[in-house]
Amino acid sequence: MEDSILSSLEEQLTALYSEKEYLEKELGTSVPEQIYAEFTKLEESLVQLYEFKEFYRKIDSSKISIESLSSVFLSKERFTGI
Repeated sequence: MEDSILSSLEEQLTALYSEKEYLEKELGTSVPEQIYAEFTKLEESLVQLYEFKEFYRKIDSSKISIESLSSVFLSKERFTGI
């Protein structure tokens, strides 16, 4: 019985170190607080992007006079007829 518990603990420890190494390789850190902080920053950026998309819309630049751009973002309230 004791050997199976020891074996199970060793497997769990090996799995934990494997996960830690994976996080270090893929994210550059395995510290939970740093990973959480990065996800929080990503969430904030995503919220800002959605807010931007709510307030602006992409239009064909041939409808307005701007040189060397294929498209621009304008306030939806300013150009509702375009």
